[in-house]
Amino acid sequence: MAASDRVDQLGSVRRPPALWHPGRVLGQHRHMVNYVPSPDEVAAAQTPNGAWTQKQLAEWDVPWPPPKGWRKHLEAKWRGEDVRPLPREEPDQDALF
Repeated sequence: MAASDRVDQLGSVRRPPALWHPGRVLGQHRHMVNYVPSPDEVAAAQTPNGAWTQKQLAEWDVPWPPPKGWRKHLEAKWRGEDVRPLPREEPDQDALF
């Protein structure tokens, strides 16, 4: 009996979720709340234009637009230093009205 015949006898075979999306790995770091990327990971995530996407920075808890020194902040945090949260730019209230 051929393997294809056995699959036909068993009906459709369900694949585990990780196989439905080959690029997705279960338990990947981006699902961790306090994940801090290494300096190499930060450099590797750079787009061909030399920047980072808003989505990528959000995964690292970096506000948009990224404040000056955000990469040094992530590196210090990755080394285990106690660092203050990055400043978030608040919109000017007058511009809202």
